[in-house]
Amino acid sequence: MYKIRGADNREYGPVSADVVRQWIAQRRVIAQTLLQPEGSSDWRMVADFPEFADALAPQSPIPAVPPSARPPPVSASPTALGRPPETSATAIASLVLGILGFFSCGITALIGLILGFVSLGQIRKSNGRLSGSGLAIAGICVSGLFLLFALATFLFFIPFGAAVSIPAANKARSRAESIQCMNNLKQIGIAIRMWETDHNAFPPDLLTLSNQLASPNLLLCPGERLRERKRASRWSDLNMIGSSYTYFAPANKVTDQPTILVTCPIHNNVCHADGSVSSR
Repeated sequence: MYKIRGADNREYGPVSADVVRQWIAQRRVIAQTLLQPEGSSDWRMVADFPEFADALAPQSPIPAVPPSARPPPVSASPTALGRPPETSATAIASLVLGILGFFSCGITALIGLILGFVSLGQIRKSNGRLSGSGLAIAGICVSGLFLLFALATFLFFIPFGAAVSIPAANKARSRAESIQCMNNLKQIGIAIRMWETDHNAFPPDLLTLSNQLASPNLLLCPGERLRERKRASRWSDLNMIGSSYTYFAPANKVTDQPTILVTCPIHNNVCHADGSVSSR
């Protein structure tokens, strides 16, 4: 085994005698190149080693090089010179991002999966300069596992969240509609009392309150599901389909103020003769 001192004064090796002969044939090592045998501290020219005389014979004599001129450096691959290949940083990043995918809901796992395939391709094309194919494969596996886990979790919680949120939303909407319905009944109760004051009797039906009510929409419950009623915007639209509320017209003057005059069949809200509104 021999060490080689290149023209850049850097040491390479140790390499075997066969490698030295191969470099001599390639003219990467010349007769003036310095060698150091293993176990020795002396540096000698290649021409001083008889075992390389046959390899140096085909080379033509090289003229003396001036001291100021520097010969071309001797280059060698890290594998040939005994250096360990570098570990791919992309492969390490792929594995780290794949592990972090468990905490990032699969976001970093997707990046780690891409980097894993990229690093695997770089290692295969590096001719031994890069290592870490095991890390790249591990990064691909871990990233894919956590990505599938995040996707499965997401697909599980969509119907679960919908099953929880939709009934709550419907309940809140129904509550808001019931409150608006009670406000409508209050307006209807006030209109009935105004009609009673003007005519000394109760109105025959709710449609006769067109002068007392600001809008025909007050006769429509917010929870109305009948399409024709929901589209009504004029008093004439209610002549055929009527109001959402049920009106009980008293035949005589009402003395019992809690008597129910108007009810909502949708929310079970009622309007009393004294104008108050309650829910049954």
